[in-house]
Parts: sequence; C-alpha cells; structure tokens
Amino acid sequence: MLTPNLIGTWKGNFRSSFFEFKDEFPAELIIEQTWTEICIQGKFRHSKSSSYTTSIKVRDGAKVKLFYSYQNEKNPEQSNKPFSDHKGYGSLIINEKEQKIEGYYFNNPSNNNNHGILHLTRVS
Repeated sequence: MLTPNLIGTWKGNFRSSFFEFKDEFPAELIIEQTWTEICIQGKFRHSKSSSYTTSIKVRDGAKVKLFYSYQNEKNPEQSNKPFSDHKGYGSLIINEKEQKIEGYYFNNPSNNNNHGILHLTRVS
C-alpha cells in the first residue's frame, strides 16, 4: 500500500464531550504534505489548532490511519468561554475511496479533560 496523498481541505463536523455529544459543530482540517513532512491545521467554531507531530500508518489491513498531536488555541473573541488552550491527540481513519476522515481526539486532561468525534470529507 502506498502512502496516501492527503493534501487538501477536509470539512465536516465534530461532537464533543464538553457539550455531552448533543450538538454538532463545524470542523475543518487543512493538510499540507510533502514526502518528508505533514502538517495539519484545524479550524473550529471557537478555536484553531496546529499539529506538532504527525504520522501515517499505511500497513494496518485495509485501513490507513493518521495520528497527530496538536496545540489548540481558542479564538480571542471566545475569551469568556469556560474552556482553555490545550494540547491534544487525534487518531483518524482515512477512507481514500470515499475521501472521508473519521476518528477521535483526546485532550490533555491536566487542563482540558474533553474528547470527541470528527467526521470530515475532502472538499479540495
């Protein structure tokens, strides 16, 4: 199995334990990739994130997995919201045929003990 080309913008939604998984919120990942590097930028309703480590696992049966750690910062206009800037980790499954990403994220419990589910589709 070859390393997949994940370059592009992926849009969809996420659900968070912070909101007890009741509501969906918009999510966008922008993936930049070269032969030696991959970077993920996230845009969300109240915050943005940037990866600082990323890896792709291509030999896991028929699945391709994307793992990354990130720093998330809330948008300045959200300064009164009860959540904080934090580090976290994403574990995503890539469906190349359908151009979809689905998976989970987990935040550092020392300052933001939340987790959630992402569902995204490649738009460009």
